[in-house]
Amino acid sequence: MDWTDALRNLTQSLSVVTPLLTILLAFFGLSSWRKKLWGENKFTLATATIKELYLLKEEIKNYRSGFYPAGEIYTAIAEYKKDHPDHTIDERHSSTYAELKRWNQVVEQFLKFTTELTKLKVILNRYDVDKISGKTMEEHVRELSVKRQLRQFDENQEYYLQYMDEQQRAEYFNSRSEIGRVLVRSGTDDKFEQDLESYFSGFNKIVRKYISN
Repeated sequence: MDWTDALRNLTQSLSVVTPLLTILLAFFGLSSWRKKLWGENKFTLATATIKELYLLKEEIKNYRSGFYPAGEIYTAIAEYKKDHPDHTIDERHSSTYAELKRWNQVVEQFLKFTTELTKLKVILNRYDVDKISGKTMEEHVRELSVKRQLRQFDENQEYYLQYMDEQQRAEYFNSRSEIGRVLVRSGTDDKFEQDLESYFSGFNKIVRKYISN
């Protein structure tokens, strides 16, 4: 599947998911859909949602690893060529294609999680079940998306470093450092990964509590 066009406006796309699902719910009738979902095993639906969240967490960790083996880069370039036969491949930035493929996988898994999450919200009648410590998974993914776009912008500004004064250079490198802390894993003091693990643990705990009642 070619996700390139969809990813261009990912920040907007993520914010569109909820209104779109709201329209679908209104169309089919929330109560009737809930009755239909009750035909599914509540425990099965909950564990399916937890599973999709776990897979999303792992895709994000893989994306943030920052290391791209040669074989992965080669495969990503080959797939990009197949999907975009008229595009010229920039061999100087070959890892970019592997990064894009990993990001596609994050987005695809996020959509899978959102699908299961929506059904779970309806069957539990708890529409804040995904807000852990005041933040949803959509907000975590959106943060990654925004930092990814800012990194691309900053990389395009490298040419202008020679024209920057000392303060502007300091602001530029501080920005790059902040972006890197979100997009790249950094060992034991990795706050983004800690927040991600905490989110998964909290979501798992609260969902299992709801379904046990």
